[in-house]
Amino acid sequence: MEKRAAGVSARDVAMSAVGVGPTDAGADNGRFIYAKTGAVGRVECPKSAGADSSFWVTARVSDDSDAADMLRFIKEYATAAAGSGACAEG
Repeated sequence: MEKRAAGVSARDVAMSAVGVGPTDAGADNGRFIYAKTGAVGRVECPKSAGADSSFWVTARVSDDSDAADMLRFIKEYATAAAGSGACAEG
């Protein structure tokens, strides 16, 4: 999990992530960027966690996977992270 400035996009995060790049496929209005070897996603914290409490999660695999599977995984990871108490730590 990684905290970034408020205006950072998934493409910005993907520039420094391993396994995914800023020109890879995007989903959910830019909340996720994904490829066969990695993905990044913005964790949307509940409003009760405070302003700008969102953060980013990344995932990577060593061998090519199905890009759609990576998208499903990063979405589930972001959802789980939002409910894990990590938003309160932001």
